[in-house]
Amino acid sequence: MKCQKLILISFCLVFNLSCKQSGKNDKIESKCVELLEGTKKIEILAENEDLSHLISNDIEFILLESKPNCIIGNVSKIILFDHCFFIYDNISKSVFSYNFNGNFLQRFSKEGKGPGEYVHLKDININKFNNTLEIYDRGTQNILSFDLDGTHKNTRKTFKFFDSFLSFGMDKYIFQVASDNPENKNFLVEKKGAITDEYFQTKGLDNVFINNQITENNNSFFLTHGASNFIYTLKDEKIKQEYYIDFGKKNLPKEILNQQEIGVNDFFKLVIKDYNIFIANFYDEKDYLTFTYTNRKKILWAIYDKRVQKAISGNIKVLGLNISPPIYKCDSIFYSIIDSNWIKEAAKNSKEDDLGIGKMIKQLATEIKADDINPIILKYKLVKNITFN
Repeated sequence: MKCQKLILISFCLVFNLSCKQSGKNDKIESKCVELLEGTKKIEILAENEDLSHLISNDIEFILLESKPNCIIGNVSKIILFDHCFFIYDNISKSVFSYNFNGNFLQRFSKEGKGPGEYVHLKDININKFNNTLEIYDRGTQNILSFDLDGTHKNTRKTFKFFDSFLSFGMDKYIFQVASDNPENKNFLVEKKGAITDEYFQTKGLDNVFINNQITENNNSFFLTHGASNFIYTLKDEKIKQEYYIDFGKKNLPKEILNQQEIGVNDFFKLVIKDYNIFIANFYDEKDYLTFTYTNRKKILWAIYDKRVQKAISGNIKVLGLNISPPIYKCDSIFYSIIDSNWIKEAAKNSKEDDLGIGKMIKQLATEIKADDINPIILKYKLVKNITFN
């Protein structure tokens, strides 16, 4: 199954973007941003459309079973593998597995200093090349490998502290290096224990707290950076510029993009202004690109049709309630996290004669018990044919 994994990361990206005319053959100009030849530009010049009609009617709600030994505090990461959800809870520092019906299967929680135990669980990875669950212990700088039944296989030392990682082949990894390693590049590619590529040098510690993401699409990797409009890919174990998102008048100021150091206080002042920032949740399908971005603290969706080279953006809601950004995407299916309060509010907004999604939500609201405190997974698709004005 070709799946996409979404991995939340924070790293610093250094850009030296030029507004001057370039005489080199491998560069082209797009206003004040220098694009490498082959970089595709996507224009998002209008927004705030209601995109709710783009959600197909075959929505599914998956209630995660709540038991004393499987109470989830906060879903930091979800991975779909081997017909199971693997959920990293960064509150309990545990990994839970559920089947696709929401039935609890297993909890990986082995805090300690002995063999097969961890001190500080920071991130998880499903290595589909050897069918193992990998847990990064930031406290000991170890990666622990487990069979999917929880049996500890091996432990290996890592070279530096990092915040997140994923595998893209046998003994091949991408690491986002943590902020307390400022002398290193923030993004490292490792092959058989040796660093083969490194990018994005940090000049100051403030930068590393700007949120970024990596998404995987059919063995292709896309990197997004909160203070940039560029999308990068990992191809042939090298980082390459792939897309540029042009927001027109709502682009980040060039003085921000041109800085080698971005003070966190200065940057987050932009959040309350009319700039589009924090491009994230980037997925590349055959005909469409989808991603989210933030404007004045509101998260908006963007959908780009490659065939007609047009894009639309705005809010996606169900019964008047916003859907949170997807935490995972697999086989054209999105997965978002909601809770029982969302279900109850949506049920109130449903009309009496609603025989579709509203009827389903009202029925679900009656089935939720007081002790059903775990999050709910919302599973949905976009409609196949999207109309662009």
